[in-house]
Amino acid sequence: MLIDAIQINSYISNDCYSKCLNMLPQNERIYVQKYIRRDDRVRRLIGMLLIRKIASKKFQTPMYDIEISRNIYGKPYFKTNLDTHFNISHSGMWVVCITSDKPVGIDIEQITPIDISMADRFFTSSESSLLHSLTGNDQLKRFYELWTLKESYVKAQGKGLHIRLNSFSVELNQTHNVYINAKRQPVNLQLIDIHDRYVLATCAYEIGKQPKLRINILPNFLEEVFS
Repeated sequence: MLIDAIQINSYISNDCYSKCLNMLPQNERIYVQKYIRRDDRVRRLIGMLLIRKIASKKFQTPMYDIEISRNIYGKPYFKTNLDTHFNISHSGMWVVCITSDKPVGIDIEQITPIDISMADRFFTSSESSLLHSLTGNDQLKRFYELWTLKESYVKAQGKGLHIRLNSFSVELNQTHNVYINAKRQPVNLQLIDIHDRYVLATCAYEIGKQPKLRINILPNFLEEVFS
């Protein structure tokens, strides 16, 4: 179980953006271009190049020839390599991708001020009560820990928004257990240290294993992609 993270620490010129975009199949180029903000398009583009670079090395196949499909809920998967699972997330200056032999989910969020009343809408009553018992930075950090853990669980299920965040609860403890109707779920949730202004969470069905984190910076990554 491996997490690859790209830190977007430099600007991508329009020429470089176009060159990267043309390395994707037409359907994925359209998907990238749906984003309105350029920063979002860049993050999405880097995410798709990242999983293709990982798959190219693993399957010994040219990046362009990697076939990626989506299930009925929109989760991507390798069309001809069903035993390898992956998930992508991006926020701020980070793009992350997790790969595993079993279903996985990953979520990264930049810590920014939010209206804590959101917890009452998206979290269970016990989770919301926990947050309201805290104040200041502790409350904000806990919110993002809960949010990313829950998002990673939803993404691992591969059903997207069809699973409501308040339909299950997460315990913020050493093992971050997930409960649905008081029944513990057989998943491995982890909070991974990556940056003091970001929260990164993963969900996997490889119980007891800690994901390995591998970090690269954008210029080095692009050099590898173009080589």
